Amino acid sequence: GVYARPVRSYWIDLALRLGFGFQLLMCRDLYVLEDEGDTAELEHLRLETFSHREGLEFCIVAAGSLTGWLSYSAEFGILEPFTDLENPVIDLDVLLTLRLWSFASLNYLLRLRRDIAVVDDVVINQAVLLRFAWNLF
Repeated sequence: GVYARPVRSYWIDLALRLGFGFQLLMCRDLYVLEDEGDTAELEHLRLETFSHREGLEFCIVAAGSLTGWLSYSAEFGILEPFTDLENPVIDLDVLLTLRLWSFASLNYLLRLRRDIAVVDDVVINQAVLLRFAWNLF
């Protein structure tokens, strides 16, 4: 693939990637709700246990510090499968970190994902984490 780092500073570190991508989806006992239309109730459909896709992948990664105690990272990626050009897999991951002390930080995570192999909608995951770190040796 191709990798470029056009901007590199304290405020922002930007990286671009383009290349061949492979995705393996492992769903063990994963069910989704689906409305068939010809019945009144919603149906539970089981997804395939294993599926894979190959395609062209493009990714933008940005990271940096706004101050000494506030930093961010963001990653946006698209996988364009060779077998299904109309339905790319789209990912956006954002992490904001507020450093409280040298051993503790508060993190906000946001993940947006559109993957038609799992569900035909955008899935949004959010989390707020309090992280502690220390050195053992």
